[in-house]
Amino acid sequence: PLPLPPPSSPPPALPPSPPPPFPPPAPPPPIFGCTDPVASNYDSLATAFGAEGCAYPVLGCMNSTAINFDALATEDDGSCVAPAYGCMSYLALNYDSAANQQDMCVYAVYGCTATSALNYFSDANVDDGSCVIPSYGCTSQSASNYDSSATVLDGSCVFPKFGCTDSNALNYRSDATQDDSSCDYAMYGCTLTFAVNYDSTATHYDRNSCELERLGCTDPTAYNYNPVANVDDSSCVAYPSKSRRLREMLTQRRRLAELGCTITVAINFDSLATEDDGNCTFEVLGCIDSVADNYDPTANTDDGLCVYPGCTDTSAPNYDSTATVLDDTCDFDIYGCMASPAINYDSAATVDDGLCAYEGCTDTAANNFDSTATDNNGACLYTVSGCTNSAADNFQASATQDDGSCVIFGCTNVNATNYDSSANTHDGTCVEPVLGCTDSTASNYLVAATEDDGSCRFPGCTIEEARNYDTSASFDDGSCQYYSPPPAPPSPPPPSPPPPSPLPPPSVPPRAPPLP
Repeated sequence: PLPLPPPSSPPPALPPSPPPPFPPPAPPPPIFGCTDPVASNYDSLATAFGAEGCAYPVLGCMNSTAINFDALATEDDGSCVAPAYGCMSYLALNYDSAANQQDMCVYAVYGCTATSALNYFSDANVDDGSCVIPSYGCTSQSASNYDSSATVLDGSCVFPKFGCTDSNALNYRSDATQDDSSCDYAMYGCTLTFAVNYDSTATHYDRNSCELERLGCTDPTAYNYNPVANVDDSSCVAYPSKSRRLREMLTQRRRLAELGCTITVAINFDSLATEDDGNCTFEVLGCIDSVADNYDPTANTDDGLCVYPGCTDTSAPNYDSTATVLDDTCDFDIYGCMASPAINYDSAATVDDGLCAYEGCTDTAANNFDSTATDNNGACLYTVSGCTNSAADNFQASATQDDGSCVIFGCTNVNATNYDSSANTHDGTCVEPVLGCTDSTASNYLVAATEDDGSCRFPGCTIEEARNYDTSASFDDGSCQYYSPPPAPPSPPPPSPPPPSPLPPPSVPPRAPPLP
């Protein structure tokens, strides 16, 4: 038989059970304060966000005399810039490259600065060498007092009036200042060749001097006596020599006979008459045209010698082709300027002499150059270059042509809050953006901030296991809440049991002797 195994060793003794746990200790009271480590008043001992909140520094210039002084700054950042006043426009004569605050600028206005010049420009402060110094006088070459050295007409020109200056001449002109050799010396008299007193030396007809020949019977006892006749034409007819008794008998016979003019030389001779009626009409020669100068109301037969006085000079403007004798009515040509706008206009002129003078601007470089002007009147207008933009700081009201010099001050920094797109010259007024938190719900909200810099801080529960975990919170404010009380802190581990005593080696029973 096999030997039995030795009895097993007793199991090792188990360690004693730990004592029952103690109830969790009460949480410590909260310590209120700023729990945001980036805040200037961060409290490392605070366990809860306090009502006083967190304070965040506002960086900026705190020097009130600086041009970039920031009244909201709580911490100086060393950015202060002292003001330097001066003209900040590089186009100005007094440009100051060191200036950062705009002061009065003086811009160049080019032109003539000589007050005595024709083109004096009162706005100019830089002479451009364009001054035209005038020399006043008569600049019209047609004037009698023409001054070749004069450049500007001064109204002193004396223009000659041409004509006959001899008062004894027929065409004497009282206002003529220069004789033109046109004097016509008239000899008045009877120029009618058929007149009794014809004067061969006379050149002009004198209507009151001519004694015209009137033919007729000048015998007052004649039957055909003509009282106006001054030259007897041997036409007298005597009365018949009859006694009274015979005449009475003849008168009685006339009653019975054919009465009429029986005198053959009478213009009313009646060839059928047997007895003369004593009414014979004899020819009276003369001018029978009532408009003629020598009209004879007693004439009954025109003699073809009617006289029509007038201007028979074909060179006179009032030449009369119907006139038969020259009188003193001729209007001879008066040479002069006939253009009323001219400065030497002669209202009495009948023939233009081509010497009209016109005043105006004769400078081809002037804006108002007058191509018709012959004499400069000193009223030329020239182009004035300058700034024509009324909104510009250097606007020049007298400028007629813009030269691109306009200066418009303003903020030229595109990043500034008051950037002015119309400005072309910086004036130091730019307002830089204020960086900060622009979210009014943030704990570091900055009222003065104009541009958010991503620095907003939001208090809240930052523990994910809490039921009010806030993903938007930037820092924990001790407000976390849990669904059950949080586990108590673990009890300190019990002391380790002493190591067990070593077991005695198992006893081996003596081997049994083998069976026989």
